[in-house]
Amino acid sequence: MGAGVSGLTAAHDFIESGFDVLLVDDYADPGGNHISREFGPYTFDIGAIFFWQDSLLPTIFEGITRGWIPVKFDACRITPTGRVLRYPFDVKEELLAQSPRFIGKACLDVLRARAFGRRRRSALDFSKYYLGDTLLRTSGLGNYLRRFYGIPLDNISYEFARRRMGWIASNGSLHGQLRNRLLALKRHRAVEQSEINCNVRPRSGFAPMYRTAVDQLRAAGLVVRLDAGIERIARDGSGFVVIAGDDVYCAPRLVNTMPLVKLAALLNCLTDDLPESSALITLCCRFRGNRGFRGNVLYNFHDEGRWKRLTMHSDHYGMVDGWQYFAVEVTTRQVLECATELFADFRRSTANVGLFDGELDLVGDFRTDFAYPVFDREAAAKKAEIAQRIKALGVESVGRQGDFDYTPSANEAIALVRDAVGTETLRGKRAET
Repeated sequence: MGAGVSGLTAAHDFIESGFDVLLVDDYADPGGNHISREFGPYTFDIGAIFFWQDSLLPTIFEGITRGWIPVKFDACRITPTGRVLRYPFDVKEELLAQSPRFIGKACLDVLRARAFGRRRRSALDFSKYYLGDTLLRTSGLGNYLRRFYGIPLDNISYEFARRRMGWIASNGSLHGQLRNRLLALKRHRAVEQSEINCNVRPRSGFAPMYRTAVDQLRAAGLVVRLDAGIERIARDGSGFVVIAGDDVYCAPRLVNTMPLVKLAALLNCLTDDLPESSALITLCCRFRGNRGFRGNVLYNFHDEGRWKRLTMHSDHYGMVDGWQYFAVEVTTRQVLECATELFADFRRSTANVGLFDGELDLVGDFRTDFAYPVFDREAAAKKAEIAQRIKALGVESVGRQGDFDYTPSANEAIALVRDAVGTETLRGKRAET
């Protein structure tokens, strides 16, 4: 169940191990939350989606790279003072260029946090340990994380921060940034600046790209049912029955990669206190004029604005009649949000720091539910309770959505699935089946 990266990977490995496999998804196109939308001549994605040079997808699905466009990932951010600087932290501008008093206070804060920061209750404790109070405040990192996860840092689980916010330790700390700068100095700057380090999806969108993977699996024997309209899942003796409209599918084994809460509802085993996921509203915009920054991704670390990140799609796919176009992300936990109000908020907050000086229009918007798991300090217990009920029914729920786990890359999603249902494990379970 589920035809995103996790589901496609699991289907591939099951087929490689000799199973007969049916892949079912409610989405009309494969790819999960890798979704593209077109509004007139403009093309947009959910989020900042890049495929790095070490991507595992081409090693699993031949031909999936057809149409990929090589690009240089160049990210920047708006700081609390309104400046556009390097993402996620600029040691030169935000530390070394400051007064000796500021530098001394920032360093003392970090030393104090390392010596006495033993409390491990939340992501705030985790962040302070590596940055100290001064840099955490002046960098605006807390502003961004609050927008990303939808809750304040002091309510985000410490265990989640330790597992999934390690980039703070490697990029946000003084030690990590100094190390990165030293490594950069060892490379020739001209080569570094021209280096192509990743790819973006084809101009035609994600759906044709992932259909290539589905076609490969079909040729190997996979049966696929997209736009299925799944209504219910039930046990049937030693196996499972999936009811989708007039169609009924039966199998001795069921592996789920769709959202954990959605699966629980289909199994009729919901709990009273469910783990929560936030939705993502994508504002699709076009612009003519001086945008005020060079990067192809801009993060919002400023105090103002609901939006957390924007991605310049026209940098990759070309402008349209002089118009640049980009997608703006807003994380929300509300059922209803007004896109025009969110766009007005975006326009106001960027204008206040001197960005997007010219014509700026909203050309469309769309909402994606189950975008990010909300890892508050109670989330682990809530997840454990619902996961135990699902496991007791014999369903294997894996992957980012199926295991209610935030994974920042396709490679990590693939690794998680293969850890859960790896090839050797599959062969052993096939013998048992």
